[in-house]
Amino acid sequence: MKNQESFITRIREFIRQRLSQRKIITPLIMLAVVVPTIGIGRTILKTDKQQIYQVAVTAVSQQNPDPVEDLRSSLKKGDVLAVYDAEYQFSGSELTSYLILKMKLNNDHAAKLIMPDGEGLTEEEIQEELAIKIAELKEKAAIFGQEVTAEQIAEEEEKLRNLIDITRARLYFVDLSKHGFDEFEANDLLTGQPFQDKTYDWGIVRKKKELR
Repeated sequence: MKNQESFITRIREFIRQRLSQRKIITPLIMLAVVVPTIGIGRTILKTDKQQIYQVAVTAVSQQNPDPVEDLRSSLKKGDVLAVYDAEYQFSGSELTSYLILKMKLNNDHAAKLIMPDGEGLTEEEIQEELAIKIAELKEKAAIFGQEVTAEQIAEEEEKLRNLIDITRARLYFVDLSKHGFDEFEANDLLTGQPFQDKTYDWGIVRKKKELR
């Protein structure tokens, strides 16, 4: 963070010096120079730091008599129920119901473990829904004599882009047919967690095949 702040400070000082030399510079040129430069700085300084997580893996596949709902809401063996930090204390019930694995992951991979499978809105649908939402925001703001800000619009657009029509509860799974898990049975959990002496990485994870 200090490196990032220092980087941005140097940019501002550079611009100040240039402004003192040239008194005329349009806001458009300012945006064209400053915004991309700061973006590049953040990209360079961005880290992909890994940390140890505790991952609760489904040991027995859940079932729903409705085939569509089964796909949408039932976790299957190997699917991850949740991801916790290294200090999380599991209850006795959790320890006998889920396979707990220690995994060294970055933030992106940790999020993917609990990511559902599905499709988002099309660009046309996003813009249509966004127009409706903006109209609603303006109507509410007008009551209090206010205006809708760019930040509010950006926030609503981000929400729409993150909407997913879920078809499967999880897109990724821990492959329990390999990596020393092939002899694991759910009943093994009754005598304790069998893999607590190991720390795994993303290599034990697989992406599910597309639905036909």
